[in-house]
Amino acid sequence: MSRPPHRWKRLVEWVASREAAEFVLGDLEEEFGERVRIHGTDAACAWYRSQVARSLPALAKHRLTSRPRTSSQKGDSVLQALLLDLRQSARSLLKSPGFALLAVSTLALGIGANGSIFSILDAVVLRPLPFPQPERLVLVHNHKLDDPRDRNQVSFPDFRDLAERSTQFSHVAAWEPARPSFTGDDVEPTRLAANSVTASMFDTLSLQLPLGRGFTAEEDAEGASGVAVLSHSFWQQRFAASAEVLGQSLRLNGRPYEVVGVLPASLERSGGGGVLPAARAQLWIPWNSGPSGEVSDMRGVHRARVVARLAADASLEAAQDETRAIASDLASAFPDSNAEQGMWVEPARDSLIRNVRSTLTLLFGAVGLVLLLVCSNVSSLLLGRSVTRQSELAVRSALGAGFGRLFRQLFTESLVLALAGGLAGIAVSWGLLRVALALAPSSIPRLDEAGLQPHVMAYCLGIATASALVFGTAPALRAASKGIGQGLRARAFGERTTLRQSLVVVQVALAVVLMMGAGLLLRSFWTALNVDPGFRDEALFAVSMELDMPYVSPEWPRAVAFYADVAERVRGLPGVVSTASAYRHPLDAGWGTTFRFQGRPEPAPGKEPEARFRPVSPNYFTTTGTALLEGRTIDSRDVATAPGAVVVNESFVQRFFEPDQTVLGERIDYGHWWRAGPDDYEIVGVVENVHFEGRSDAAPRPALYFAHAQQPIVEMNLLVRHSGTLEALLPLVREAIWELEPDMPLDRILPMDALLDRTLAQRRFITTLLTAFAAAALLLSALGTYGMLAFSVQRRTQEIGIRIALGADATSVTRSIVRQGLLLVGLGCAVGVVGAAALSGTLASQLFGIERSDPWTLLGVSALLLTVAFLASWIPAQRAAAIDPARTLRQDA
Repeated sequence: MSRPPHRWKRLVEWVASREAAEFVLGDLEEEFGERVRIHGTDAACAWYRSQVARSLPALAKHRLTSRPRTSSQKGDSVLQALLLDLRQSARSLLKSPGFALLAVSTLALGIGANGSIFSILDAVVLRPLPFPQPERLVLVHNHKLDDPRDRNQVSFPDFRDLAERSTQFSHVAAWEPARPSFTGDDVEPTRLAANSVTASMFDTLSLQLPLGRGFTAEEDAEGASGVAVLSHSFWQQRFAASAEVLGQSLRLNGRPYEVVGVLPASLERSGGGGVLPAARAQLWIPWNSGPSGEVSDMRGVHRARVVARLAADASLEAAQDETRAIASDLASAFPDSNAEQGMWVEPARDSLIRNVRSTLTLLFGAVGLVLLLVCSNVSSLLLGRSVTRQSELAVRSALGAGFGRLFRQLFTESLVLALAGGLAGIAVSWGLLRVALALAPSSIPRLDEAGLQPHVMAYCLGIATASALVFGTAPALRAASKGIGQGLRARAFGERTTLRQSLVVVQVALAVVLMMGAGLLLRSFWTALNVDPGFRDEALFAVSMELDMPYVSPEWPRAVAFYADVAERVRGLPGVVSTASAYRHPLDAGWGTTFRFQGRPEPAPGKEPEARFRPVSPNYFTTTGTALLEGRTIDSRDVATAPGAVVVNESFVQRFFEPDQTVLGERIDYGHWWRAGPDDYEIVGVVENVHFEGRSDAAPRPALYFAHAQQPIVEMNLLVRHSGTLEALLPLVREAIWELEPDMPLDRILPMDALLDRTLAQRRFITTLLTAFAAAALLLSALGTYGMLAFSVQRRTQEIGIRIALGADATSVTRSIVRQGLLLVGLGCAVGVVGAAALSGTLASQLFGIERSDPWTLLGVSALLLTVAFLASWIPAQRAAAIDPARTLRQDA
């Protein structure tokens, strides 16, 4: 051509301003490169000159009439340049729809996964509790001095002493879950979820009731008339949100309770979970009206959950020191009940999320790795695309586009991709969040608040922008730094793919970390799934019942007889195989109790042996399917007036006896609240361990199975083993019980197989999600390997054709390409194993039955990755082996 295009650019810049020239010529550069490719250089230059000539008169007129630019005009120029870059980026991406769709879809996956987990993390961990100054709320636990992690509730006398002596707390309150029976002419007998709270609870939580008031100290005293405060949702459901609810009466546990207030709706977002007054509680009643009202003076009964508010000038450390000193004083004053007992102060929010923090943090870290892998994959795609655009970029450089101009344009394309991926990621996040919430266990507090809030969507767009910096910077720098000579040489002779190979290694390493984590969790879950729970869960259900009687009463024989009659009546129903009753069903650990062995040295105060307290009826072990290992079980001879008998489990024997020591016939001393009960108990049998916490309960705790007749309890479970369907049998069971007690609530039916499955819910949740993330990582790493090798084969077509022409056979070509892929994946595996080992400590709390350095998991992950790498390498290798050398050489000629 007679006149180089860059001279025309200088002419335009001379006629107009530099910014105007950039604005006018920017649209022409990309079209010029496309015309060079299609029509040739001469035709493209002719078109370019004609377009510039058409623009010169308007530009000259603009130059003559323009004035010095103000700051606002400079801002307009920047905005015009930005709009120009965005328009050119969109046009460039639309010309490659397949590339754009793949990149946006990949980004949407990574950003959507991050958004969904972040929304859960935000609702459960990051969001403050819905109380004034929530950071001032703390919980107070009892614990053994030699094991601070063994947190327990506080006895009510200890709670009173703490409230009276503490100067670091402005308010202290106690509460306990309760399930009062709710009866009336227009309702079926049912159990309500309630909280038994002290009157100080309202001030401690700084609750402002929208309707009515809280409890007074007089209403919380023993013998006071019953009052209740309703939850906001129960008020809406039962009383249609009527303001006239105050003064109305509810019949709870057979006595009237006057409604005096309604709780705020915000309280139902507090979470609960046994940490704070439960969000799902339907009403609150005074402490002395609850289940612990008549044992409030017993210092050995630890049932009070204590919440306190730090004083204005108090710190957590000062409150901890003071509480520890109070516990020490109580241990000295009451050695029989308080020896070796300490108190621990913990922020309320920390206690609420203690059991789920590690799970959610692990998942958030996993989706972070997925996002890094996505960025690496998209960066590799951009590098490949920049190579195919070298001619275009070289022409732009020849036309006068400097490094900054090229970099800005290329990075803007990455930003457009990222923002499109962010918008698509919001939609993906919504779908993934629905799936995650469906899989999540109910034990995760405040999970129902998770959703795509505006700040969650802003987070998605924010990480999209950050992702553009990660995956877009290197390709843009690399492409913009290419001069015209480098671009033409790259086009003619191909180029090295070292950076893309490095990205493949990074992708494989990240995939190994995720797959190792998922593999360990899968092995752990499988191990837990195959644990024998110690009973047969199939075709077994429990009916929760509670008689409305005080704890200490002369009516105990009547309670024992009632449950015996219920079991006998239900046993005669069609489809029932056997029945029994028990204070706790097999998947409820219940509460621990201390005891003493006769004939052994008296233990020091606070050092008494402990075991789970489990009164059962005759036929209990036959009904549950728990195997008898030695001696006999509880049977009909173990009545109230008979010598005390107790059955223990394997853990009890292993904990308190030597391997060759005789267990049967040993006697224990155990206190009781019924004067007619035995003074001591003989061990008459040994049964297998039952995993009270479910299959993940690695070390079943010692248990004492007493006869219900000798340790009577009013709250029992009817256990029914059946041969029919649960739906057909339940109406018959309810009818049989209501014939004996018409007002008995029977709304809690507990199928043991469903309960046993629920004990693995949190483990299943994290395992499923992490496995899904690992599968996505495996797919992305395979696509990255395939894409890099396919690109390499495409760029090396001439080289491979010459090699085949010189005598190389298809096998050697295939072997070369596959070897290249396996080498990269092997290097990535090595790096990933080191990374997985460094991060394996974060998994320790989630594993069950295996070590975090499990060799079988390492071998399985490595074998799977190498297999996938072989398949990803095989397709490009076959394509390379099929190259026709004659055709390749003719094309080059």
